[in-house]
Amino acid sequence: MFPSARFFLCARCRVQVVICRSCDRGQVYCSEMCSQIRRTERQRQANARYAKTRVGQQNNAKRQAHYRARKREQEALIPEIVTDHGSTPCGVADTLVRCPMSSAHKPPRQQPTDRYCHFCNQCCDLLLRSDFLPPDQRHQRFAHTRRDTIP
Repeated sequence: MFPSARFFLCARCRVQVVICRSCDRGQVYCSEMCSQIRRTERQRQANARYAKTRVGQQNNAKRQAHYRARKREQEALIPEIVTDHGSTPCGVADTLVRCPMSSAHKPPRQQPTDRYCHFCNQCCDLLLRSDFLPPDQRHQRFAHTRRDTIP
């Protein structure tokens, strides 16, 4: 019997993802890369909102003033040296060759209807959930170790 799995669309790129019960930690992104990209986007949005506030504008003005003062100090210490290097020669145009994906790490698929976990590539049940498991059923395979450690 195959483990149950959850089906979801990545919150960033909308890719269809199947995740087995043992890998499921409430993910909403298809990969770490999508998660990092979304985090960067969110941070930029938060920074833009902060920059529009009065406190953000004052802090930006202070930071720019310190930057200009540092630049003036550095320019005062370094004498102006002007050299002309000319143009650099152009290199030969390189072309990248697309390398075919190695399927050595993926198990052979028996049937086209088989479902595999997007994260561990384990074969999963054909019936997929679209919702999260309740907290008491999430990690049943680890339940016996937790009970043994609690006095």
